[in-house]
Amino acid sequence: DTLSFRISVLNPTTPREALRNLWEMTHWDVVQNARPLSSAFAESWPIYSELANFSIWISGTRKRAGALSDLSLSFIPVAWGSVLEINIHDPPGYDFSDTRPGSPLAKEITSKGSRMVVVNGDFRPGILQMVFLGEVILGSPGGRTRISIQMFTDFRMQNEVARKINFLNGFVQPGSVTIFSQQLLNQAVVSHYEGGTFDSVLPLLPCFAQQLARVEFFFRLSCFISTGSSFILKNLGTDGN
Repeated sequence: DTLSFRISVLNPTTPREALRNLWEMTHWDVVQNARPLSSAFAESWPIYSELANFSIWISGTRKRAGALSDLSLSFIPVAWGSVLEINIHDPPGYDFSDTRPGSPLAKEITSKGSRMVVVNGDFRPGILQMVFLGEVILGSPGGRTRISIQMFTDFRMQNEVARKINFLNGFVQPGSVTIFSQQLLNQAVVSHYEGGTFDSVLPLLPCFAQQLARVEFFFRLSCFISTGSSFILKNLGTDGN
């Protein structure tokens, strides 16, 4: 007959060595001399430690979708590791092909697309760790990010000690605005083309300072704009006036 039962256990805070990550089962005869009747061993499940206080953000000045910028991340490991694998699943378009990690970290040669592997680390338990990733092509069209990060102890990435999969509380990737054309029209031009006044010369004249004019922009947004959102247009050359 098959005997089954359920127990509640608390996983250890750090992964155990493979030779010690086992369950030992012993059937005892407690009636006669407390002797073992049978025993067996079973391999336990893999245990991954935490990456506590994990945070990631755009640290570069350019933040729009598709821009070349920088990323920074911080965490407090529970177990020691030397290699980080970072995958940004959403939004699509992230590219780490030309990314430069901050010293003494280095980029592993298989890093490409939205997958980044950082080696030569010394991520000690209980100490806040900071990782800088320079020259990252940001994703497009923008929106909430979905990120996975894994930590290993060895360069061959065979001994995984910590992970955070499908992390959704990172940052919201800003979208982008692409302007196709822009026009500055004086009142004579507006009146001419809107049918109020017909003149063959006035529409050819440029706009002058301190005169009322109309600005027209034709642009495209990379992501969906919901109700209640605002579009802010500012002229940086005149202090916003």
